[in-house]
Parts: sequence; C-alpha cells; structure tokens
Amino acid sequence: MLKFTKMHGIGNDFIVIEKEELKDGIDKNLLARNLCNRHTGIGGDGLLIVSKTKDADVELEIYNSDGSVAGMCGNGVRCIAKYYADNTGKKNGKITIHTLSGIKEVSYTYDNEFIATVDIGSATFDKGHMALYTDESVIYNYPLSLPQGTFNITCVYLGNLHTIIYVDNLMLYPFEEIALAIQKNPLFFNSTNVEFVNVINKNTIEMLVYERGCGETLGCGTGASAAAYVSFKMGKVSNDVDVRLKGGELHVYLDTKIKHIFLTGTAETVYSGQIEV
Repeated sequence: MLKFTKMHGIGNDFIVIEKEELKDGIDKNLLARNLCNRHTGIGGDGLLIVSKTKDADVELEIYNSDGSVAGMCGNGVRCIAKYYADNTGKKNGKITIHTLSGIKEVSYTYDNEFIATVDIGSATFDKGHMALYTDESVIYNYPLSLPQGTFNITCVYLGNLHTIIYVDNLMLYPFEEIALAIQKNPLFFNSTNVEFVNVINKNTIEMLVYERGCGETLGCGTGASAAAYVSFKMGKVSNDVDVRLKGGELHVYLDTKIKHIFLTGTAETVYSGQIEV
C-alpha cells in the first residue's frame, strides 16, 4: 500500500507521495498516469514526489497527469511547503525546494490558513530555452495562424514554457479548442502551456490556463507569473498584480531590482490515505 496526501493550490490539485515509499524500479511516469486518473485513481493534475536532499530542505519531482515531467510548478511548490510545515511542525518560516529548474525558496505563514510566497526566479524571452522551430530570436506578439484564426502570441520561459494570448473577453473564444491547436502547432517541439489573459486594470488581470500534460486547470502558478511578467513588460500592468483564475486568486510581485518574480497564494490539504499500486 502506498501512502499519499491529496493537496491543492487554488484548485490545482496534486497527489503528494514520499520517494522512500516507492518500490525500487517503479515506473514513475506510469504511476503518475494511474494515480492522477480521475475515474480509476485518486485524481489530480499532477503527482509530486518528495525526498531528502543535501542541497535543500527537500527535493521535488513533478509529473503531469499524463506522466510527463515538469520542470517547475508554482502551486505544487506551495503545496510541498505546507506538507513540510505539517510534518515538521514549523508553522512559520522558510523552506528550500530543489526542482528541475533550480532551488526555489518559499517563505510561509501558517495561522488560520497557510499562505506562501515562492521566489519563482527570473523569466526570459530567449528562444534558446524554449525548444521552438523558428528562426525568430523571440516570440513576442508573434502572429500565429491557426484554423480558428490568427492570434498574436508571446512565449516566455519560467522553468517551463508559457504562451500568452491577450483577449478582451475570456468567454468569447473556444479556449480549449484554440489551446489544443496551439499545443499541436509545429512551432512547438514539446508543446506549451497556454494562457488567455484579459487585463482588468493596472493591478489586476484574469486568466484561463491550459497546461501541457494536464489540460485545462483551475489555476497555474507559473502561468500566473508568466502572464503578469509579460503584461508588465508590455506596459499593460504595474509590477504588483492580482491574477484571477477559475480556482481563486494569486498575487504576483515583480522585483525590478533583482529581476525575480514572487508568487503568493494559499495551499490546502484535502485528505491523506493509502492506495494499492
């Protein structure tokens, strides 16, 4: 029997397990697909495998619900910070989490609710990080032709690739259909996360997100960070932004001095249990 904890950050839900609980040689990609299945498994947008490491408080492996590997997950990292706090009894403080995109520092408070701020790090428009089939040096307001029409897209990398599209009304477009068309477009070597963004005012944006390896989710931390960063760079918002998603609200602060992005939001535990694998 495998012990697990079900958690979520603004509705973006994860299954958390400890690496030492796994059998040697287990196929983690297949495990993620089986556990995340909402009909025959526990159900989740992703699987988070946590373990001990020497260079941080914990090491985190992130798997999408289709079994693919993710370099970074803002909501998942906050969930792991809460998991750490619950298991160590350290109700206020900091934790360092080693991810594929580097060591992320998370500061948190744990009074009536758990609230954490993740140092996402720096974003880049540099094509070299993105695995794109194009001669363009950056994809910035780039007209992409799709069966549904031509959309101006901007690609940014924050440990994983995000593609931002601005719309005046999130409900006027067939979001899933367009997002899938973008993900399958020959421009992208290994797909992309897709965000539709509507700017409300200088301090507020709203967003829909379709994640690579998951489909549409209620929230995406790195997606919110990417949307806020691109919006700031385009002069649409300030460096202090609330991001509204289907599952709730996240806050993004862009530190222009050190060029780091800070993501703040809640994390919650749903339940713990055991499952036969």
